[in-house]
Parts: sequence; C-alpha cells; structure tokens
Amino acid sequence: MILLIILVLAGGILFGYFLLPPTFVALAVTSSHWILYLMLFLIGADMAFTGDIWGRLKKMPKLVFCLPVFSIAGSILGGALIGLILNLGFWQGAAIGGGMGWYSISGAILTESLGAQYGAIAFLTNIIRELLTFLLIPLLFELDIGIAAITIGGATTMDTTLPIISRYGGSNVTMISILHGVVCSAAVPILLPLLASFVVL
Repeated sequence: MILLIILVLAGGILFGYFLLPPTFVALAVTSSHWILYLMLFLIGADMAFTGDIWGRLKKMPKLVFCLPVFSIAGSILGGALIGLILNLGFWQGAAIGGGMGWYSISGAILTESLGAQYGAIAFLTNIIRELLTFLLIPLLFELDIGIAAITIGGATTMDTTLPIISRYGGSNVTMISILHGVVCSAAVPILLPLLASFVVL
C-alpha cells in the first residue's frame, strides 16, 4: 500500500507537470473536494453500521482524549527545535510547526504576520507533513503503534488523511481521529498569531 501511494503521488506529479493542461488541473482540484466529501460520508456510514458509537467512545481510556494536546505540544516544540537548528528562530519555528498540517491557513497567517518567506516555509512544511502522513500511517499501524500514530496527521486527521487512518486503524480509531483533527484545527488559527507575536516582541 505504501508503494502504491508513492507511485500514485509520483504519477500525479509527472502527469500534472508534463501532460495535463491547466484547465484539467483546476477541474481536478475542484472535484477533489467533492471526492473527499463522499469519502467522509462513507466513513460515517461505516461507523454507523458498526453500531454503538457512543458506547465505544465511553469505553476508551480517558488518555485518548489528551492526544490532541500531545499532538499540538509536539508540533510546536518540534518546530521550535528545528527552527533553532536551521537558524530560522525559536518562535518562527514554533509558529511553522504550529500549523499542524493545515498548510493553507498556516501559510496565509504567517505571510501576514511574519512575511512571505515564513509563509512559504509554513506552506511547504505543512503540505509535506500531510504527504508524509499518507505514506507513514500504513507503516505505523503495521508496526502496531496504535492510536498514537494519528498524531502525525495533526489537523488533517479530520478530513484529508481520515480515509487512510480509517482503513488501517478501524472505526474506533476513526472516531478518535476526527476528534483529534477538530481540536487541532480549532487551535491553529488561535496559536499561530500568538506564536508569531512573540517574534515581533
């Protein structure tokens, strides 16, 4: 599956760059949202068919609901450390890592607050995080990492990376993944301006 994902991604890059006209690419981008909505609908239906969603949620360890906190803290601290290593700055790195995979909004917020250079880095960093989630989720579940595996997806675990998490983690992990993604997504617009403000200070 990992090899298939890599091949499909590489094929899309090559076709988009060399063969497909811009009008087709624009249509594909628009259509991808509807395909994502359909996948989310089917995932929701699958969760309902398995039955007793709330009962299963209640039986889960309470520590599960701390996963978004660990994910947010790890993203920010990891970004800050990399910022120091690459001479980007501690708070700049923290802000970039705080995008948690939501590349569109993190790029826009940091472009406005820190400038185009940091906005571009945030965009690329977080889109790479999303791509790595697609590649690593099958491997992490194969290694029996468990629900901690979803934290690599950050904010994307409620939408774009949810289908692959659902496939490899099952319906129980799907519910946790949605909760994790919602909390992370809600945190991004709050945390990024806050972290960027420390750079100005």
